[in-house]
Amino acid sequence: MKWRRGWHITNLAVSATSDRAKCIEAGYDWLVIRVSLRKLDRNTLTLHDARARVTSNSGESLHRMVSFWGTDRFAHVVSGSDGHHRVVWDVADPRDPRLNLTPGEEAQLAAFVRVPTGEPCHVDVVVLGAHFDQNLHCGQWKASAVSLPIA
Repeated sequence: MKWRRGWHITNLAVSATSDRAKCIEAGYDWLVIRVSLRKLDRNTLTLHDARARVTSNSGESLHRMVSFWGTDRFAHVVSGSDGHHRVVWDVADPRDPRLNLTPGEEAQLAAFVRVPTGEPCHVDVVVLGAHFDQNLHCGQWKASAVSLPIA
């Protein structure tokens, strides 16, 4: 009975927030987008993608695709005689490029974009992930936020 009611489905809590800061360039603000992921109690999740879309109050797409930092695992090397592992920035781990979240784990992702000053913005976030070692069925989680102009 649990199987038919979704007990097997991987669960994830997703929330999004946004903040604005003044940009040096006249007529624009910086919009910071933060996404919090909290892996709930069922299964391990392999994170495949996390992106946002920023639209203006009029519905015009300001940024069609905003990628978040932190969705991939970086490569690492063992350096020196001490045996410590060191991160190799900007190189995905060739053996295991995707980040895994186990039950109870949390992660934060962030990005920033430039938006017109005085324009309210809507932020839509989509996270794609699959049950660890079963990439056949990709789940989708969404969150949204609103960014009002700086007063």
